[in-house]
Amino acid sequence: MKKMVMFDMDGTIGDTLPMCDEAFKRAVEPYLQRAMTEEEIVKLYGVNEEGMFQLAAGGHWQEAIEDFYGYYAEMHEAWCPAPFKGMRELLGDLKAAGKGLALVTGKGAECCRMTLERFGLAEGVFDFVETGAPDRNRKPEAIRSILERSGVKAEEAVYVGDTVSDVEACREAGIECLSAAWAKSARREALEAANAGRVVGSVQELRRRLGMKEKR
Repeated sequence: MKKMVMFDMDGTIGDTLPMCDEAFKRAVEPYLQRAMTEEEIVKLYGVNEEGMFQLAAGGHWQEAIEDFYGYYAEMHEAWCPAPFKGMRELLGDLKAAGKGLALVTGKGAECCRMTLERFGLAEGVFDFVETGAPDRNRKPEAIRSILERSGVKAEEAVYVGDTVSDVEACREAGIECLSAAWAKSARREALEAANAGRVVGSVQELRRRLGMKEKR
């Protein structure tokens, strides 16, 4: 029986990745004076926005990240006004069932705050919120910290994330990972190869995997 369910944000709770990437490009490209490819942006994943801009914009990173925050806030309503269908209800039902809830994301604290507020999840939902660092992928240590603070054993927790790096982070932290494959950006084939038997194709399927009754 799982006592704690931990969630990633981008591509798992909401379809925020396209917005993140577009806001990043709009903010950094004027300083680079050239276009960035999708592959270049993906290579920067793992650190938070501060780290990404330090790597991409060099000495202009502080100006670029302030521009990014502005674009991110402006775009949120049009690009991603709400979580994935059924996600808010699932979180509420898990909470009502007495499950611990945690958010462990590579996003920086400022963007995480903006998205939680936009989604109506900023208060009374997550017992723990852990955000990213500018110099490393800190998800394994964040997961271990939550387990220690909550008193939940590793085998009593599960993490839901949409990338192969999430699978790797969970293995390092010693907990089960369910791979979310419902976003357009999800790379299902890679997830199946890395996490066979634990790839979940919809929020409704996730409900079943977590032992929750389906919503009609």
